This record gives sequence, C-alpha cells and structure tokens, in this order.
Amino acid sequence: MTWSVLKFGGSSVADANLWKTIQREVQVKLDQGHQPFLVLSALKNVSNLLEALLHQALAGVHIKAIFQLKELHLRFAAELGVNGETALQSYFDDLTDFCDEIYRQQTVTPKQHAQVLACGELFSTVIGASYLQNQGINVFWMDCRAHLIAHNNRDLDEWHHYTSNQCDYSEPLDAKQMGCQSDQVVITQGFIAADEFGDTVLLGREGSDTSASYFAAKLRANQLEIWTDVPGVFSINPRDISEARQLSVMSYRQAELFSQSGAKVLHPRAMAPVKEFSIPVRVKSTRLPENPGTYIYLDDCAASVMGIAIEESVTWIRANHLSQTTVEQLLALGFDRIELDLSNANQCLLLYRHTEKHQPEDDQLSQKYGVMLESCYTLITLLGSTHDGQWIEDVKAHMSSQWKERTLACFTNKELGIMSILVNPNCSAEITQQLHRGLIEENELSNEFGLSWSSIVSES
Repeated sequence: MTWSVLKFGGSSVADANLWKTIQREVQVKLDQGHQPFLVLSALKNVSNLLEALLHQALAGVHIKAIFQLKELHLRFAAELGVNGETALQSYFDDLTDFCDEIYRQQTVTPKQHAQVLACGELFSTVIGASYLQNQGINVFWMDCRAHLIAHNNRDLDEWHHYTSNQCDYSEPLDAKQMGCQSDQVVITQGFIAADEFGDTVLLGREGSDTSASYFAAKLRANQLEIWTDVPGVFSINPRDISEARQLSVMSYRQAELFSQSGAKVLHPRAMAPVKEFSIPVRVKSTRLPENPGTYIYLDDCAASVMGIAIEESVTWIRANHLSQTTVEQLLALGFDRIELDLSNANQCLLLYRHTEKHQPEDDQLSQKYGVMLESCYTLITLLGSTHDGQWIEDVKAHMSSQWKERTLACFTNKELGIMSILVNPNCSAEITQQLHRGLIEENELSNEFGLSWSSIVSES
C-alpha cells in the first residue's frame, strides 16, 4: 500500500463543518488503496494565543488564559462529538507546568517558547484523531517528535535552534517503525519536531507544510496534498487583490522562490524534500474541495510573469564590506534572512522574527555593527519566465518612468526569472496593484492562469 500525505491548515482544522470534508478525503484515499497520513496544524489563531500566554505567564496571570484556551478546545471538541476533557487534560496539565516554571524563573527561554507553542498541534491532533475514530475510521495517533529529528547544526543560535530548525528526511520511514498497522490512518502534528536530546523544537511559523513534506519524503509517498482555505496558489494574495488569478501548474523551483519571496500559501522549506524524491504536490481548499487547485511538479508555469509576492517590514542592510560574521550576529538577535540572490554581497535583506523581544533600534544596530541599516520597507517580488528576460526590462522601464523617486533598490536575476523591488510602504499597495493589473490581469494571451479569485468566489 502506498502512502498519501495530507496536510490540513489551521482554518480547515478549526471548522467543525470542514471535518466532513477531511473525513471524505480520507475515505477517498482508502478507497483508492492508499494509506492516508494526516499532518495537522493547531486550530486557527491558537499559536498566537500561545505566544500571548508566554507573556501572561511572566506576569503570573496565565491560569485564566489557560482556562479560556481549554474552554475553546472543549467547545470545539463538543461540536465534533468528542469528549475533550478526557482527551486533553494531561496536555493542559503540562501547559500549566510550563507556564508556572516561566513565572518562577521570570524569563522565557527559547526552549520554553517551543514547549508552549507545540501544545497547539498536540491539542488539535488529539481532537481530530478522536473524531475520525468515532466515525469508524481506524486511526493511529502519533507524536511526530519520535520520527522528525532536527539537524545538529552547531552554527544555529539558541533562538533559531528552538524556533526555526530543520530536519533530516533522508532515512525512510515505514508503518512498522511507527508501530501502526497497514489499515490505519495516521494523524500527527505539523510545525514541531525534536532535537537530538529530545527537546521540542519548532520548524518556523507556518511550518506544518514543511512537516508534511518531510514525512512525504521519509515515507516515499506517492503524493502530498496541502489543504488550506484558498484553492491553490494565486498570482498574488487574493485577500489583497480580488482579481488574483489561480495558477494551474507550477514547478517546485517556482513554488520555492515564490514562498521565499513572501507568498504565504506555502512554507519556504516545504519544496526541497518532495523535490528530492519527485513527489507531486497539489494545493487545494477544504471549502472548495472540487476545485483542482494548483499542481506542483517539474514543469514551470510558462507565463511571462506568473506572480507577485509582498514582504513587509523588511530591514535593508548595506556596507562597504558586509561580512558573514556580521550577518550571523544579526541573525542571532532574532532576524531571518530573505533568501534571495541580491547579486551584491555587501547588502542583504532581513526580517525580524523574535517574538519575545522588541526589534532593536536601527541607529543602535548601525553603530554597533558598522553598517547602514534601515527598517520598515516593503519588498515587491515578481516571478516570471527564465527563457525571455524582456519582462524584466519592461518592468524596470515602467518603474523608472512612474516610480523612480519611490524605488529604493531593484534586484534582478534573469537566470532565476526573478525581480525584487524595495519601496516605501506608503506606496507599495498602489505599485503592486498597477503591476498586477498590467502584467497579469490584462494578459489575455496567457493560458497558464485559471479563474480569478472573485470569479471562483462568485461561482461557489
């Protein structure tokens, strides 16, 4: 029997009505002779509540917050006909112990940060497994930390070790190793893993996609399905521009670049494992399960410009000689590097991700590290054809004539088919709308796009 890995995001997992869709998709896979392997995120917004809980624990006011979090999960479990009190009590006891320790120590270590945030996925998978079991499906609940082990990367600082680690996926995994039977549906957690010492680590916010990809690779699965609240990958975030067009197909390479550039539908690290083992990926919506979504495999989307991604609150660093040591010191403060080839070793783009500390002042960092450092910019990245770079020249000419005074920097790589434009945030929305309208909405010659988001919504 071959494995089929399905990842369900927080919006899907948190809606009791959508569990009928999840159950139906599991049954479809079983009927097709596949063994389903489900990777679940925490309920929508629970990770944010757990981050807030860390600060409430410091102040010693966490008991009420934990009670409210427990009530939220018990109400949801009841909607699914699950006795949450029995299923979840031990996990909430652990959460209370974690918070009590934070209050006693009066500090939140990266290790404690990971322990607390991991609870969200443990809660959701326990409820989900109980629901499917009640529906007559033979379920095997698994703690993913037994099989996803983070790299022993000694270059990682403590914050990134515990909150944004990566795992080895080369060693195969089978049912016998997991302890499950061939007729069981496996349910496990996204976002979390363990290090070599057994400590809980996280894979970065929204890292459940990567968890699913790791497991697909280790299981040598025949497919990976990522189920979210939008039907596939769109040319731009449809919540920002309703005329965003659905992408029918794209390659692993394009999906990885798009997510690294700021597109939120997939995690940036999710493509490498499935690409290595040539496992096809389909991105679909639990709200519109009949929509085919986006198919990700080997072939590029051939549109001149296929998508635009936005990254906000970007920090731009420049120096006459920007050393790798300086960059690593900044990363250790809680910055993440935007992984784009800027074709200039003396500058880089960072995002501040540390949720336990305020971002240091620009002037303070500039003086300390001897660099020019400016924050709060917006990066607009266009992804297009690698065969014909004329689109890059056309966009350059347009930006020069229309937005020259607002363009701070422009980075291009024709070999990758990518162009990134750094602008002030007060004009980013207008620039983005203009570029999307001219390059994608009005491109009637391209058959690489599906329907617009507005059309899909109106037809549903």
